[in-house]
Amino acid sequence: MRKLITLAVWLTLGVLIQADDAAPVFKARVDISSKDVALKPVSGPEGGSSGNIFWGKEELRKFNLTGETAQLPADQWIKATFTFIPESDGQG
Repeated sequence: MRKLITLAVWLTLGVLIQADDAAPVFKARVDISSKDVALKPVSGPEGGSSGNIFWGKEELRKFNLTGETAQLPADQWIKATFTFIPESDGQG
């Protein structure tokens, strides 16, 4: 048991040290949700993603969208566009 705990501690420290050495990654994310109007993703930013969520209750997934940009440069602004179509009029 003592060997197992020691191994777990060393693995955790190794992951933490490796995470400190990694360069930061900058991305932007947008989440859109509706109570009663289904949302259909159309497009996301170049190199990014956009779509209905894939977690949570399956019957509620069509009311929630998430999108993410590709990795962003730290030293400049960029324009990102997410496009979706609501199935009908309604309250957000």
